[in-house]
This record gives sequence, structure tokens and C-alpha cells, in this order.
Amino acid sequence: MSDGPSHHLKLVADQLAGNGGRGRYVLLPGSPGRAKALSELFDEVSEEVITPRHNDSYLGRIKAADGSHVDVAAISTGMGPGSTEIIATELIMLGVKRMLRVGTSGSVQFETVKVGAQVIATGAVRDELASQHYVCLEYPALAHPDMVLAAEQAAFAMGIQDRTYKGVVHTKGSLYARAAFMGPRGDMHRAYKDELVKAKVLASEMEASVLFTVSQTLSERSPSLAEERAGTADVIKAGTVLGIIGGEDSWASEERMAEIVAESCRFSIETLRHLHVLDQGQGRHPA
Repeated sequence: MSDGPSHHLKLVADQLAGNGGRGRYVLLPGSPGRAKALSELFDEVSEEVITPRHNDSYLGRIKAADGSHVDVAAISTGMGPGSTEIIATELIMLGVKRMLRVGTSGSVQFETVKVGAQVIATGAVRDELASQHYVCLEYPALAHPDMVLAAEQAAFAMGIQDRTYKGVVHTKGSLYARAAFMGPRGDMHRAYKDELVKAKVLASEMEASVLFTVSQTLSERSPSLAEERAGTADVIKAGTVLGIIGGEDSWASEERMAEIVAESCRFSIETLRHLHVLDQGQGRHPA
């Protein structure tokens, strides 16, 4: 753990402490504007830290599903896998163990996962280079099961389960080449996308696989279920929820996109509320 302040976030470990030693639960949107919008959903905001590169932080509290208080933060990662790797790693160095990406995405299963849907990532295709500097490409990038369960519970609590999907997403290192087929390798990129469609990948974005890989590989240990539920050992838990803003040739208007992002923000807050209950040893787990 670093004594800080961290190089990019300008935070110290004490600012991210809380929740009985688990640290703040951190929401990770890409844009600084979305980080601020998330903070406006907190029950209270205790501190704002604005940085030169606008990896801005908002520290505060929300109420969990059981009524208890949860120490939280919203911190913008910037855009793309390289920026996400920097922010996620600095947070882990500062002691953070709970991170939820709050993103937007294009649908891959565009005939079923339509504009306005929400996606819970269970894992991510590692189609970027940043995570490969941590571990071989054969290593899977997986969301922590508790994050997935908490998001699933949040979807039902919000009544959006009929348009919320759970499964593998695609993380790319290039937007215009990989997704818009620009450049001399366009035909190859089209064939790759067709393969993702056939493999039932739900959506395509640019950060999840890095967050998952960094969180998995930098966890200090792998506790038993008994240790984890008793709170005698901990592990880094990372997740991703995505609002679908487009797919194939259909993209949301600016007004519709704002509505989808606003719902994603509420969805992520509700997910943290349910995660806190799971972390307390409650919720849907065997005794």
C-alpha cells in the first residue's frame, strides 16, 4: 500500500479508507462529468479532488440496502485501457478493494441487446495490450462473482431486469479501427466482429478487461469462502456495468444517451448498496 499522494489521482490512502477496513467502494466512470453526476447521487459528498488530467475524485457516503452507511467514491479513469490501468493500479496501491466500472457501450448482440439496455459483465475478451503486460493472454479477465450478483440484485430492485443482460463483453484497444473498420485492416476487423457476434459476446467497450485483470493479478491472496465471509481475509472485487447507447448502425440521440447514462449511474449506486450487504455476510450465500 502506498503512503501517497498517488501520482495521477493526488490521493492518499487515508482518503480512501472506510467500510470497516475494506476501503471505499469506488465507482469508475470514464468521463469526469459522469464522476460528478455520480457524486450528485451520493447522500453526502465530503471531498472533491480535481486533477490536472481530470482523473477527478468525489468522496462521500450512500446508504446500503440494509440502511447502513457505505463510504464511496466516484473517480474518472479517462478513456481507454492504458488510462484505466493507471487509475486502477494507483487505487489498489492506495488500498482500494472494491471497484465498479460505470460505462457506455455499443451492443454486439444488437438484435436482442438494444439501445437502452444495461449489461452486467461477467468477463471480458482481452482485445487490448495493457493487460498483457500483467499476465499471458490465456489468463481470463473475470468480474468478481459478488459484483455480478450485487448488480443482478440491483437490476431486480430497480425493476429493469427485463432489459438487463449478463455475460461476456469485448474490450478493445482501438475504437475507430476495431469498431468502425477504418484503415487497411478493415476487412479483418469486420470478420473479427462477426466472430464476436457468433460467440454471443454482449457488448463492446474499452476498459473492463484491464480492470478485471489488474484486480485479479494484484490481489494479495485467494481466501477460502469461509475466510472471505468471516472477514478474516479479503480480495479485490471488480465489476462492470454498461449502458447500451448504440449497436450496428443505430445510435442513441444525445437526449436518449443522457437518459441511458443517468440510469447507469443509478444502477451502479444500487449495485454498491447490494454489494455492501453481501460483504457483511448477508444476502444470497450459503450459511
